[in-house]
Amino acid sequence: MSLRIARRTSATATPAGESGAAAASNRGEESPQDGLVGRFTGSGAGDSTAEQLDPVAATTPAVIHSRITRNGLHMAFVAAFAILGGSIRGFNLLVILAGLMVGLLVVQWRFCRGMLPKLTVRRVLPLEAYAERPFKVQFVVVNGRSWLPAWMIRAEDRIRGGRGKTRDGQAICSFGMIRPQTSEPAHYECTVMRRGRYYFGPVRLASGFPLGLVQAWLNTRTRSSLLVYPSIARLAPNWSEMILNRREGLTGSRQRSGQNEGDFFGIRSWQSGDSRRWIHWRTTARINALAVRQFEQPSKTQLSLILDPYLPAGADDRDVEWAISVTAAMVLALSAGGTNHLVLGIADAASRSLASHHTFDFRRGAMNLLATTRPVPQPTLAPTLERVLRDGNPNWPILLISPRAQRIELLCREPDGPAERGESAVRGGSDAADRLTPALLARLDLRWLDVTSSAADGIFIREPARGST
Repeated sequence: MSLRIARRTSATATPAGESGAAAASNRGEESPQDGLVGRFTGSGAGDSTAEQLDPVAATTPAVIHSRITRNGLHMAFVAAFAILGGSIRGFNLLVILAGLMVGLLVVQWRFCRGMLPKLTVRRVLPLEAYAERPFKVQFVVVNGRSWLPAWMIRAEDRIRGGRGKTRDGQAICSFGMIRPQTSEPAHYECTVMRRGRYYFGPVRLASGFPLGLVQAWLNTRTRSSLLVYPSIARLAPNWSEMILNRREGLTGSRQRSGQNEGDFFGIRSWQSGDSRRWIHWRTTARINALAVRQFEQPSKTQLSLILDPYLPAGADDRDVEWAISVTAAMVLALSAGGTNHLVLGIADAASRSLASHHTFDFRRGAMNLLATTRPVPQPTLAPTLERVLRDGNPNWPILLISPRAQRIELLCREPDGPAERGESAVRGGSDAADRLTPALLARLDLRWLDVTSSAADGIFIREPARGST
């Protein structure tokens, strides 16, 4: 998985004989798993607004596995040597010492196995997660025992999925002590480098308390999934002015938002047509002339976005992923105000579209579309433009974001045959989606944004090229 794991020492203690992976995590060493950047803390509350996606009941299986650790093997070897030497030489003290050592191994085995059956674990995933941004994954472990605490519990999580050539990642959280009939939270921070759906689980609970001579573990059935949104490109401070105002054909994309008066701006003299509600009577009495309040109304953007996920066969997907990141950044910026009217079209194999006035949460729906977009060698630009024109308004500006140079001819689409032409004629030709001709395209406010071109550098800030890690 295109992940790196960087861990820091947990706030809770760990058993003396824990496995090499857990010991490496407590020393802050790099994990051999690539692609997941994680910082692990042993205790502390997580995000209170987090919600688990695709939850499955956290049940523990009946089978508990156990194995002897390296320290336990050393003790077993010393005990066997003491029994052999005491038997040959007739030293009863060595035999007694060997019996005590074997007894410690049995007590350790029984104690660590007895803690795990009453433990249940629940994973809490964030509501939203973006590629290349850290997010928290929280565990809540409940100790169902009535009078004994659970000590030195380690929760190991497995992460797999994503897009492209990815490897499985592993994360570890530690719990120092969980009191009877209580729960204890812990979390780790994870950074995923690529968008897509990731699968978490199953969670393994392990313990080597008290001496670390024997380690016991069980695999729970706590599985869940998380859709990671694409990374967000850094837009230039004046990107909206360049897109909406300074380019020919996009000058009429901003309108006043309704009849709201807006924020107070100042006072000016009376003009014909002003509302009586705006008269400022104190200033009118002072200057002996009508004066009205002046307001600054917020503007409303009406824009259609089309993503061209073009990827030739066998080519690197860096440019198309950058186009997806730029589209995601524009969607987040334009949907933040809540007053803009937007339509997003994805020209992939499914030719999907989403309008802000057709859904309650346009931002999340648009991020879901972008996270699941599959690059194709032949994008469906013409059908997607038809859907965008139906969902939006043909008079709105249309911004087509693409990783290749402009090819307007790909948007042209004539009726396929006589039957389709006849159907268009019956409807009077009012539906622009039936006749995407060059003449119609010339009347649209259509702009092609090539994210690989140097002409687009003023719209966004290019990130430095990342290495393989």
